[in-house]
Amino acid sequence: MHTGYNEIKEKIQISHNKTQNTIVEHIRFLFSIVGMSDKEKVILKNFAISPNEQLPADYKKWIVDEYDDYALEYQNLMLKGWINKQENNYEMHPVMKEAILLQEKPELEDVQYLLDVMISDWWLLPGTALDIMIKRFNIAEKFLCFFSNRNNKMVQVLVSVLADSLLEYCMFSKAQIYAEMNMDNDILEYGQCSWVVARDYFRLAKIHNETNKLNIAEWYCEDALAIFEEIEHTSDKDRLYYDILFVYGTISAKQKNTKKARMLYEAANNVESELVKEEDRVDIQLNLFALMIEERKYQEAYDILQDVKEATIKCKGKECMEITFFYQNCANLFFEYFRDYKKALEYDTLALEIRREIQEKHTSTAQSYYSVAYDLYMLQCDFDKCKEYAQKSYDIYSELLGSLDINTKMAEQLVERLQ
Repeated sequence: MHTGYNEIKEKIQISHNKTQNTIVEHIRFLFSIVGMSDKEKVILKNFAISPNEQLPADYKKWIVDEYDDYALEYQNLMLKGWINKQENNYEMHPVMKEAILLQEKPELEDVQYLLDVMISDWWLLPGTALDIMIKRFNIAEKFLCFFSNRNNKMVQVLVSVLADSLLEYCMFSKAQIYAEMNMDNDILEYGQCSWVVARDYFRLAKIHNETNKLNIAEWYCEDALAIFEEIEHTSDKDRLYYDILFVYGTISAKQKNTKKARMLYEAANNVESELVKEEDRVDIQLNLFALMIEERKYQEAYDILQDVKEATIKCKGKECMEITFFYQNCANLFFEYFRDYKKALEYDTLALEIRREIQEKHTSTAQSYYSVAYDLYMLQCDFDKCKEYAQKSYDIYSELLGSLDINTKMAEQLVERLQ
C-alpha cells in the first residue's frame, strides 16, 4: 500500500462524496469496525493531519502524553499497516489520511500535545539545521490548514511563532502570509491602537526591509510609532519601541536618508528601559559606524570603530551573527577609506566563516560571499575561489529574494564579469 503509490495515485479516486464506492470509503468503513482504542484513534488523527511526507522519528513523541506509554498502540498500528516506518521516519498513506478525516474529524483536544510542542521555545528555535526546520514548518503549516480559523489563543500563538521563525530562516513570502494573518487576528481581538498590533506592524516592517520593499517597511514603522504616541509606556513596550526606532533607522539608511537615520538611531539610544542592554547600545554605534562609511566620513567612522571594537566583542562574543556585521563594516572601512583590499579581505573572510557556519542560505551569507569575491577580484588573485563565491552569492540571493532583486542583479553582474 505504501510503496509505489505515486505511480498509481491517479487511479485512486479520493472523494468526500460518500455515495462513491471508492478505496477511501472502504478504508473508512474498515476504520469504523476494527475497534480502535482511544489511544490508537488519537495517534491516527495526528498522523492524518500531517504533511504527505516522511515525518521525523520524534513526531510520535510530540503527539502524545510524554508520561504515558503508547508503545503497544504504535506497534499495533504499524502491524496493521496504518502507519509505515521507513528507517527512523514515519509516514501514512494519503488515502488512509483521507479516510480517517472522513470518519473522525480531529478536534483541538485530539492534537493538543502537538500544539503544545509547536509553540514551545525549542521547537522553532533559530539555529536548528535548515532541513529539520523545513519539516517542522511543514507540520505547523499543515496543522494550521485544519485549525487556523479556530478561536483559540494557542493556535494564534502558533501563527505568531511561525511568522517569526520563517522570517529568521529567510522564507519571506511565507513569513509575510502568517504575519498578516496574525495582524488581522490581533486587530480583531485588541483593536487598532494596541502595542500588540504595533508588534505585528514591526514584524511586517522587518519582512519588507529584508526583501528591500523599503517604502512598505517605512509605512509599517510609521504606523507602529503612531500607536506608541497613544499608549502608556512600560519596560517591555519600550523595548519594542527601541526595536522599531532601530529598524526604522536601518530602513532610512538604506533609502540614503542619512539625516533621518541618524535621528532615529539617536532616538533609539535615548529609550530608557531595563530590557535595552549594553549590547543594544553597541548595535546603534555599529550602525552609526556604517552610516559614516555611507556618507564617506571615514575618519569619523574610524573613530567610532576604535570606541566600539572591544565592546562589540565583549558584548556579542566572537562567533555570533551580530559580530559579523562588525567585521563587515570594518571591511568596508578598509576597502573604501584605506583602499587596503587585503585587510578588507581578512575582515570579510572572518564574517563569511561565521555566517556560513550559522546558516548557509541567508542573505547575510550571500552578502559575505559577494564581498569576498569582490575583494579577490580587486586583488586580482585566486580567480577560482572568486568565481565560486560570486556564483554562490548569486545562487543564494536568487533563491531567497528572486531574480529581480537588486542584490541578485549585483551578484549576477559580478558573475558575468568573471566569465
